[in-house]
Amino acid sequence: MESLKEFSVYTRKSMSVKYSYAVRRNAIALGMTSELLVENAGEAVSDSIKRRMKGDKVLIVCGTGEKGAIGLATARHLSSFCEVRVVLLGEHEEIRNAATKFNLKMLEGLIEVEEIAENSYSQLASALKWSDVVLEAIIGIGAHGRITGIVQGAIQEISKSKKRVISIDIPAGVNGDTGETNTSYVRADELLAFHKLKKGMVKSKAVGSIVQLDVGIPLLAELATGPGDFEYLGVGKGLDSNKYSNGSLLVVGGSKSYRGAPLMAGFGANAAYSALRSGSGYVTVAVPQGAAYDSFGLLPDLIVKELPEGEREVATTIAGIKHNVIVVGPGIEKSEVGFGLVNGVVREEASRKNIVVLDAGAIGVVKEYKNMLNRRMILTPHDGEFRELTGIRLSGKSLRERIHAAINFAKGSNCTVVLKGHETIITNGERLKINMAKSAALATMGTGDVLDGVIGSFAASTGKIFESAVAGVYIHSLAGDRLAERMGDGVTAHDVIEEIPKVIKEFRTL
Repeated sequence: MESLKEFSVYTRKSMSVKYSYAVRRNAIALGMTSELLVENAGEAVSDSIKRRMKGDKVLIVCGTGEKGAIGLATARHLSSFCEVRVVLLGEHEEIRNAATKFNLKMLEGLIEVEEIAENSYSQLASALKWSDVVLEAIIGIGAHGRITGIVQGAIQEISKSKKRVISIDIPAGVNGDTGETNTSYVRADELLAFHKLKKGMVKSKAVGSIVQLDVGIPLLAELATGPGDFEYLGVGKGLDSNKYSNGSLLVVGGSKSYRGAPLMAGFGANAAYSALRSGSGYVTVAVPQGAAYDSFGLLPDLIVKELPEGEREVATTIAGIKHNVIVVGPGIEKSEVGFGLVNGVVREEASRKNIVVLDAGAIGVVKEYKNMLNRRMILTPHDGEFRELTGIRLSGKSLRERIHAAINFAKGSNCTVVLKGHETIITNGERLKINMAKSAALATMGTGDVLDGVIGSFAASTGKIFESAVAGVYIHSLAGDRLAERMGDGVTAHDVIEEIPKVIKEFRTL
């Protein structure tokens, strides 16, 4: 693959705690392991200390979680460079984290790890007095709730010591998203931030200087779609939810020639939700007059409505159908419905501030009326539809050229674009994601309509636009790849519909 480094500007400048976990999950999906991430982080921290603190006595205070594992890895890398002492808050029998266990074992024979029991801090106080610098590796970004017990006691001892403190990624007791401090927290003279700064650290009173460290997380962990993007979206049905609270989806499309397409989109959304709590709880399909006679009863989970002729009549009908996201375009023929239907729908949705997914025939209609487009719209063109929309021919163009074309259109039209292909590009002009399919399973009729339904379903459930497009493309593509492994080239759109719940279920059980 060609280099995508120039597109790093379309990734986040700082990250929330939740998004940090998503990037980490994507990095692991790309071939990294938790153990490798810890090792990289420990080496990066060690190198940072080596460059500036030759001769200093370094005390590393470790918790029992993954941040403690990084502290232990750092100690191993520093052990031949300077004097290092390590204290562990708790007993090694209490450790549940595999990376912490592994790195503790790796330290055997190099450095004695001193275990500190709760309410017995004289050993810690002695170690603090000995040190020139304290490396704090107590609790990580996932910690929440009031700090008590041994962690609270250790933080208080560190504060009393008045030693120079370096914290890893975020200081213990500080909220990674807001920068707010707990009842007890570490005031870090220096923060060593991994990969990218957490949002709450930008202006936190608990942080002095900041050094950003490269810990080997590849750019593709942010640019490429992955399991972290689906998990970050957070779709799902709570125990107290009902069919309306999880979003309502309306699919508008169809014609005399393409009766199946809108149903394909609606069923894609319905399957993704009803089987796996991940989308709309209420799905309606609205089709032009004359296109619905074979739709009733075909899919009993869906409600099928006929649309009248005329822009005003369409708007009135749409207004009477419960929904918060609408998919427009599957199966629409411009010669049959054209501007009146699409314009009526788009105007009505804009007034209600609903999310709109436009595809197929609807894209052909709006090419002459780009003032219809807005930031709450997702367009899902293939290369041919993109050419019709923009006049730009992408066939045979490089990935880099396709990315630039999609970004420029999204910026100029203030919408989100899903430029479909073997390498599908998702962008809103500010953010960028690329999905790299491993097979050609989705290169068959109807699969694009299924994608519309999945994206619409996710958007209806979460209210998120760009993130729903990203997660929808990833889940849809993964379903196709899984089917190709089992079925070869004979995959149909209905196969994809049936596979989507199975793919999502895997994430629910991880």
